[in-house]
This record gives sequence, C-alpha cells and structure tokens, in this order.
Amino acid sequence: MPNEASERLAAKFGFAHERWFWLMERPRGGAPEPAWPAGIDVRTFDRGEAMFEDWRLAYNDSFASHYRFVVATPETGRMIA
Repeated sequence: MPNEASERLAAKFGFAHERWFWLMERPRGGAPEPAWPAGIDVRTFDRGEAMFEDWRLAYNDSFASHYRFVVATPETGRMIA
C-alpha cells in the first residue's frame, strides 16, 4: 500500500522501487464453471510422457519472462510437477 512515511524512509537509505506484486483474491465459495475458448481441449494430467512434455513446454512458455525464471528441463520439470 502507498505509505508516504515509508517511502521517505526508504529513499533516505537509498532504496528505490523495483517491481510490483499483485495480490489476487476471489470471493469465498465455489469457483465458477470455466468458459474455455474455442479449440481448447481440457485433459487430465495422467503423468504420461506426452502429457508431461506438453505440461513442461506450457510451463516454460508461461513463465519465461517472470522474475527468476528457471527453464524446466525434462529432469527439473519432473521435480516441479
């Protein structure tokens, strides 16, 4: 949250804003039914090789630009999954 006193103190010690983090919230209760775009097939992750490779590629594509991203190789991807 913005706090002028904290901002002045941080500036006094040479700290500067670097990045924002978002707090994600949703109302309590059940989640709404998803509305999938045309062409999207929902599959259960069965831990098979083909499914795992699809998951690993999706993970790498999804987080490639995130802070401290680490590429999931087949070996490290299994540890993440």
